[in-house]
Amino acid sequence: VKAVELALRKNTIAVTESENGKEVLALMMIREIEKWRLKDKFQGKRLIACLAPTVHLHLKEIKLYTELDVEGYYGARGVDDWNAITWEKEIEEHDVFIMTPQVMLDALRKAYIKLDLFCVVIIDECHEATGNHPFAKILKEFYVKKLEGPKIFGITSSLAIRRSSSSENAKKERIAELESLLNSQVHIVEDSSGLEEVFSFPKLMYRFYDPVQPLNLVLKDKLEISWSRVSFGVQVN
Repeated sequence: VKAVELALRKNTIAVTESENGKEVLALMMIREIEKWRLKDKFQGKRLIACLAPTVHLHLKEIKLYTELDVEGYYGARGVDDWNAITWEKEIEEHDVFIMTPQVMLDALRKAYIKLDLFCVVIIDECHEATGNHPFAKILKEFYVKKLEGPKIFGITSSLAIRRSSSSENAKKERIAELESLLNSQVHIVEDSSGLEEVFSFPKLMYRFYDPVQPLNLVLKDKLEISWSRVSFGVQVN
C-alpha cells in the first residue's frame, strides 16, 4: 500500500474512505516496522507508539497479527498512579504501546517516557489534533521537527475531515493545519475498499431479544414449596 510505503520514508497523513481502512493501515505499518527493526534501520530505536481514542480494538488486532510484545495503556488500568520504575519496566518488556493520547501526554509531562524512545508514532483519528486536544498538546509540547525524532504516521477518514469542516475552504485550511502540526504531507488513499480484505477482522454482530417474561406465579409458588420441603428433608410426592 502506497500510504505505508510513504510513511516509512517520511511523515505522512493517510486519509481513507472507510473507517476499517484506518485500522488496517495502522496494522500494516506496524508489520512493516517489525521487518525494518530486524535490519536495524531505526538505529536501535525499537518502540512503536499507536495513539488512539479507543485502545482495545488496536490491541487485539496487533497482538493477533504480529510477533511483537504489545500492551495497552489507558486510564482504567490505573496508569495515572504509575511511577518512573513502573514505566521503565514497561519499556523494557514491550515493543508496541497502544495508548490513549491523554496517557501519553501525562507520561511525557512527568518525564516517565520520551518521544525519542519511539521509532514511529501512529496517530489514529489524527483530525482531532486541534485546540487543547491531547494529540495537539503532545505535538506542540514534545515533538521537535528534526531528523532524530520519531516518524509520524497520522490516519483519518475523509468523512471525519468533512465533518470537522464547514466548507471546502475550511477543509483545505484544516488539512494544511494538520500537515503543519504533524510535520507531514497528506496522502489520499484512492481506493480503500480492498484494505478490509487484507486481514480478516472480526465483525460486530448485534442480537436483540424480547424482555424476560415474569415466571408464572402459581408455578413459582409450587417450586418454592417443593424446594423448602427438600431443604427440610420432607419427601416430595
